[in-house]
Amino acid sequence: MFRNIREPGGVIGAFAVGSTVLLLLSGLFSVAVIAKNSQDFGAGERTIWGVVGVANWLGCVGFALGRKHALPGMVVAAIGALAFSAFYFWALLPLLLGPAIALLAVLRAQRFTRGTAV
Repeated sequence: MFRNIREPGGVIGAFAVGSTVLLLLSGLFSVAVIAKNSQDFGAGERTIWGVVGVANWLGCVGFALGRKHALPGMVVAAIGALAFSAFYFWALLPLLLGPAIALLAVLRAQRFTRGTAV
């Protein structure tokens, strides 16, 4: 699976691995918030945290799919990245990284569809 994420190699591959790890950790954070529930969230808030966590994990799946299915992988990775950005809007880093990860997914899909991948 990590070989699929590292493709096409170089800078894009390195950023794809970093983005996948970031989305995976963000999804784990969402699940931890649901499990701990230290702020007495209601069912609606826990559902939103769950949806964001699943969307982030789908972003990881999108990067893994990108090698064989470039366009569907790009769409799923971009959705996960934008969910990361939109939900954590109160923090500056996700607000900047979310659109950058979505752009990375688009550039990676372009590289795979052109056939110039290693």
